[in-house]
Amino acid sequence: MAKQIITKLLDDLDGGEADETVSFAFDGSEYTIDLSAKNAKKFREIMSQYQEAGTRLGRMGHSAQLRRHLVPATSRSSREDNAKVREWALNNGYELAERGRIPGHIQEAYDKGEPNPAWVAAQKAKALEDEMKPAPRKRAAKATA
Repeated sequence: MAKQIITKLLDDLDGGEADETVSFAFDGSEYTIDLSAKNAKKFREIMSQYQEAGTRLGRMGHSAQLRRHLVPATSRSSREDNAKVREWALNNGYELAERGRIPGHIQEAYDKGEPNPAWVAAQKAKALEDEMKPAPRKRAAKATA
């Protein structure tokens, strides 16, 4: 006698058929959720704003992530590195506070040496605009009698 076992994923939100299992972590706990392609897309859209603003810890084990948070990150070299990142960010079109955590997307841009694309475009447009301005006319010297 033969058996066939079929596993069918059901979307944990709406009960329909799920296309994938999505993993995520929040407040120190790890989760998985089975979602349809539509719900997975919505989930990723919502999470993207938090991911862009956050700092990625990478793909390390849970205990390594916890240890990383317990080690103080206030060494002198960290402060110096942060000062360099802040100065670079301000000189490359990024806005950030004078104090506090440096957003993940700015740290990534610094590591890659990629200035803010909108700022670069604005700089190019300004340079082009300056090139297109007519040169100022020279005034004729007044005749003196």
